[in-house]
Amino acid sequence: MANEITITGSLVLNRSAAPKFSQSMKYSGIQSDQTGVDYMAGSQVITTGEENLDKGNDIGTIGYFMLKNLHATNSVTIGTATGELPIKVLAGQAVGPVYVDAANVIVLASGSATTIEYLLIEK
Repeated sequence: MANEITITGSLVLNRSAAPKFSQSMKYSGIQSDQTGVDYMAGSQVITTGEENLDKGNDIGTIGYFMLKNLHATNSVTIGTATGELPIKVLAGQAVGPVYVDAANVIVLASGSATTIEYLLIEK
């Protein structure tokens, strides 16, 4: 089967009476094939030490993932290599879907333990 994954989104800046946006970004969307068959969705408590998102036993390589930080004040940093976590997700914010093509997504909470929700889709 083809085009099992569909991603849509928009980004709009409205600082005056007339919203300003790039028409190509307002209704952008892609479809992608999934080679694997597995996914993992759930919530996880992230600590102040680097750890992998739980991907279960069946996901080999992660393709797309999405994460939402549920904490009221703490941020979470994420990446795919130990010691290299370049993406910061502020309290209450989300990131993704992002294509990572990696064995793991590594996460780290700032301040104290933080609960996140996530979705990992096998490549």
